[in-house]
Order: sequence, then structure tokens, then C-alpha cells
Amino acid sequence: MEGVEVTEEFAYEVSAGAHTFRPDDTELLEEYNEHLEELMDSGEFLEIIEEYGFTEQELPIRR
Repeated sequence: MEGVEVTEEFAYEVSAGAHTFRPDDTELLEEYNEHLEELMDSGEFLEIIEEYGFTEQELPIRR
């Protein structure tokens, strides 16, 4: 077709995950963050997510 350009095929994969908490659940959020931090510090979190194809690059951002 005139005026149509064909490019090489490509694929882009995005993986994301999230947890949400009600604004009033501050205690629950603090508890969750404490346990998440323990899992990350021990390396256990990475072991868990690696089983599903994730790597260190997909670890949650620490604040």
C-alpha cells in the first residue's frame, strides 16, 4: 500500500503489582510494611517472586 511503512515487530511487557489499604487502616498498613521489610531484608521475598519469573528489578521500592 502506498504511504504505509512496515516496521520490525516488537513486544513490550509490563509487570506491576500493588496493594491498597483504606486510609483509616494505618495500623494495618504499618504492620504490612514491617513484615514486607522483613521479607525483603531476609531475601525471602525475592525467592518467592522469582518462582513467577520476577527478578530483583521488580522488588518494591523502599521508602
